[in-house]
Amino acid sequence: MTQLHGTDGLGFGQRPLHQITIPGTHDAGCYVDHAFGNMLSRTQTQDVGHQLAGGIRYFDLRPYQASYVGGREFWTFHGPYTGGRLDGPAGILAQVANFLGALQATDRELVILNLSHFGWAMPFKDADHQALIDALQQILGDHLVPHTQAALNLFDAPYDTILTDANGVTASRVAVLYDGALDQRREAYVTANMASLPAGLFVLSPKYTPAANPIYLFDQYANTNDLAALQADQLTKLNNRANYPYSGVNEAWAQQAGNWTPNAAGGVNGTLHLFSWTLTPQPYSDPLTAANARSNPALPRVFSVGDRVVRADGRVSACAGQAWTAWNYVPGTDNQINILYVDHYASHRYVNLGSPFTGLAMPVAFAAQLNVGPVRPMTW
Repeated sequence: MTQLHGTDGLGFGQRPLHQITIPGTHDAGCYVDHAFGNMLSRTQTQDVGHQLAGGIRYFDLRPYQASYVGGREFWTFHGPYTGGRLDGPAGILAQVANFLGALQATDRELVILNLSHFGWAMPFKDADHQALIDALQQILGDHLVPHTQAALNLFDAPYDTILTDANGVTASRVAVLYDGALDQRREAYVTANMASLPAGLFVLSPKYTPAANPIYLFDQYANTNDLAALQADQLTKLNNRANYPYSGVNEAWAQQAGNWTPNAAGGVNGTLHLFSWTLTPQPYSDPLTAANARSNPALPRVFSVGDRVVRADGRVSACAGQAWTAWNYVPGTDNQINILYVDHYASHRYVNLGSPFTGLAMPVAFAAQLNVGPVRPMTW
């Protein structure tokens, strides 16, 4: 983001988030290797600190609380297994704080944490929510976006405005989407306290109805183990978003909301579109294998023609030298992708010696290029 911010003529600092593309990771906290297998759990191979260093800026985190006599801890989960710890001196929040704290004063990074699916085996109680919010404030501190939802529309404000505090200090920041999954039921604590959430924490509509600055996140995965079905599903949703309801949850807020607003080139006010390039392989294999062998190598089919993609083990993928005949995404012309979201993000690197993004993990390189605009020929 700092590199894009400093690119002459790009105007990155004045863009709203709905005109920016960010690389993200599905179940970002689930990087723990389990002795009994990873089929239902592990989705990443690096902890969040290393994901940040690799260029990821949007993180799907699913907290649960582990209570014990005298206190509680917060961990992440996916399916029946746990991931990394969220709080604590070496936890995910500390990794985010350490990353931001090590940046230069002139850097311009924005990290987005989407916390959702609270509870795992035990649903969150009000005291759990309050303890987690206290941990967010204590650990992230001044790194949190210095604006409340009442004061700023996170998805519409210029990028630099999001990063700038009341004293005019602009710095790298972190924003938290709290209970940011529309396929989950409302949390009573959030409904009762959304007006008093601290700066840096934001809620999504139509699930919640803040007094000002509603924001929307289209996030509908394909729920398939078939690569062709994944591509068809996500491209159809990208281009025909108005055909889909806001949520499948059988609750009044979801039923009354109707369908999504149509997508557009350059995005839509107040709305981010998440392109979920994730297979659902369970119970046939694990997410790491599916991402490494099938979904991530296929990203060039969507985003470029004739590129070489090199696996993490150094081997050139099978798509080298081929001109893909599948649908290709043209940035600046086709409907906006705001979050490019994957499993096992580090499995393949993008290689094009003529590109400033060569050597980056493939979803990071593609997201970066989507912010720059169309390139002809499309060999990024």
